[in-house]
Amino acid sequence: MDDVSIVCPIQPHELDKKMRFGFEDICQRVALKSVYDGRGRDLLLRVYLAGLYHGVTVGADYQKARGE
Repeated sequence: MDDVSIVCPIQPHELDKKMRFGFEDICQRVALKSVYDGRGRDLLLRVYLAGLYHGVTVGADYQKARGE
């Protein structure tokens, strides 16, 4: 785990325009919902946890589709 960077090595400007638009859309929706649900508290933690949740969920769906 020591090899994992604390920040993502991909910069937003390096993304395909369509992919970046999709990520910006989901980020905006997650941020707005996190502000609403947390009443402004723990915003970064709520957004980070949403990212982890989405990553695990997508990963599980991908593995299931591959029959793993």
